[in-house]
Amino acid sequence: MLDQVIEGYVLLHRDTLWMVKGCEHPINGFIAYPRYFKDGSKVKDPIHGLDIARRLGLVKYIDGLKMEVPVIPRYAIDSILDPFNRSLWPSLPNIINEFLNEIGALNSEDVGLTGSYLVSSLVSIKPRDLDLIIRDVREGLRIYDVLKDLREDGITEHHIESKDFSGTDPITRNELLRRSP
Repeated sequence: MLDQVIEGYVLLHRDTLWMVKGCEHPINGFIAYPRYFKDGSKVKDPIHGLDIARRLGLVKYIDGLKMEVPVIPRYAIDSILDPFNRSLWPSLPNIINEFLNEIGALNSEDVGLTGSYLVSSLVSIKPRDLDLIIRDVREGLRIYDVLKDLREDGITEHHIESKDFSGTDPITRNELLRRSP
């Protein structure tokens, strides 16, 4: 199981849920940022997350990245939420199930549920968006085409708010907002 951990998996370390980042990790741990505490409070800013990891002694310099990142040692992981394990998914609202069915994701073993919906299986939070992870290129391209068709047919629409970029640096936030229709 530990060899398959990639971005989108959630690690429980002490009383904190850490979101795995990336697909390549040091041999002895996983690059992950603290995102939620068991009380439901959220770490919104990656810089704050790095500070938390630093206080816990979990920050390492990774030569390949040329930067310091939080690394959770394998031995310190209390449990792992696998986004592809449907038995770990919380009960989803009908509208989410209908959407997943529409894009052909409900029956795909290569589509995982991550983010706040996956975390809500352990922590009392109210998810506000849907985060999916797709581990097969062909499946990803197929779903991309379906999503593109839904947008072109007017079934889905672009929705963006400035609060969607909380935790994003100001330059990136302004650029993303500028590109928004």
